[in-house]
Amino acid sequence: MQYLLLRYLGEAWDQLSLAARQQIYGEQQRLALQLTASGQYRGGAPLHPPSTATSVRVRHGKRLVTDGPFAETREQLGGYMLIEVTGRDEAIAIQHPIKEAIASMVQDQLHHAPELLEPITDQAILVQHQELVDMLMSVVFPQASWDQAYAAALLPFHLQSFYATPVFARLGMADEDGTLRGRMNMDGQTLAQVKLLHAYAFILHQVYGIDLDFAYPLIFTTTDPQTGLERHFKPNLDGRFIAIKTVGEVPPLTDEAQQQVLANLAHPHRLMELLPPEHFVFQGFTVLTAEDVTDQEVLSALKRDLIEKESIVSNARFRTLQDKLRTLFRKPDLLFGLAALQDGQVLVLNAGANIAYG
Repeated sequence: MQYLLLRYLGEAWDQLSLAARQQIYGEQQRLALQLTASGQYRGGAPLHPPSTATSVRVRHGKRLVTDGPFAETREQLGGYMLIEVTGRDEAIAIQHPIKEAIASMVQDQLHHAPELLEPITDQAILVQHQELVDMLMSVVFPQASWDQAYAAALLPFHLQSFYATPVFARLGMADEDGTLRGRMNMDGQTLAQVKLLHAYAFILHQVYGIDLDFAYPLIFTTTDPQTGLERHFKPNLDGRFIAIKTVGEVPPLTDEAQQQVLANLAHPHRLMELLPPEHFVFQGFTVLTAEDVTDQEVLSALKRDLIEKESIVSNARFRTLQDKLRTLFRKPDLLFGLAALQDGQVLVLNAGANIAYG
């Protein structure tokens, strides 16, 4: 079976020195020779930079030729190798030399920035080594998805980010200090309990090997700075980059104590008595991926509002309907009107604009 190995270049490649690039070119040639010797190599070539590209589009039977790549992206195709192997797993197992070169460069830079290898309590350290942090975080947030993914790295169980994708930042989802901007669909006390329960879910999983099936329907609402309209997001939290360090003697969790923990999930203070928090220290960060659920939330709200007669006859409630429709259609200037037709007559029930009768 034949597979095409594609090599994409991004900012990490741009930061490599000429010597590092020449080393990668040499390793690519050695890889091609190895694959040729094993009978797996079928062809390959490097590509010229995007500035030399030409795009050809056909619209309504007419051909349009323009300079430059087909789309503006943060990563460009830099080359390819066509190989023939027995299956997908064997193709994946082939390690491209650029990965090793970049990993070696990152390790070398980290050697000269040892403060990044220690627990970071001052975010100014991240700013000081911004280029290196960008390179490290590109593993978590691929640059190819920067313009589509609303994502950020948060302090563990704090609604404060220290790194975010550009589209997350452009939407103004966080203040200058990283604190998330907007409102949750719950009060502060409930939110604190949910965060505490999330923390104990990680403790039970990592320290005691107990998986807690816990999910709470969180919805985060913010205002789009370009349109002034509300946007609704469902936050998904990924704790892969969180490690828990135990302090002192770890509290034992007998079968009886485990049953008490599971029976008191709605009572965080009881959980703190059974598993005192001072025995656990969280290190790392949480990845927040915000899923846009604006349409679903607005449609649900409209269905609830239209059940009530007051939504139609009350001017204030009618304007609320109009605002929700503006959000749904992404039209900040949309004017909404509602009328009834009977026997050729039109009865205007309400309207978002003044109507002149002639």
